[in-house]
Amino acid sequence: MMSRIVVIDDDEETLKDVEHLLDGHQIAKASHADEGIKLAEDGPFDLLICDLIMPDHDGLEVVREFRQRFNCGILVISETPCSALWDCALMFGADRFLRKPLTQPQLAEAVEDVIEKRQLASVEDSNAKSRD
Repeated sequence: MMSRIVVIDDDEETLKDVEHLLDGHQIAKASHADEGIKLAEDGPFDLLICDLIMPDHDGLEVVREFRQRFNCGILVISETPCSALWDCALMFGADRFLRKPLTQPQLAEAVEDVIEKRQLASVEDSNAKSRD
């Protein structure tokens, strides 16, 4: 299934890698958080993949903003081994965390998992609203 994915990372190589690893999905890439937010505002998308450590924005704040404004899955990526940062990302609204460097099987499985969980949550929410 082709999904629309917004990827925000200040590292051009990571942007290229994600696009290559997720061949078959519609990828919108941004090297700055503001650019990524504008891409998300342009239309519906299924998933945000966002680096946590970027020079122009705090990745945690980007996660929080996306969670508040958009109905999408959120997968955060980072090179840092700091588990406290991972925990913060989850508290701010991320669905899952992956450590760089990314591999195709790891990334594909995480993308599928996050998108499926978000779709299931949307269906359950719609069902609950229709019962009210």
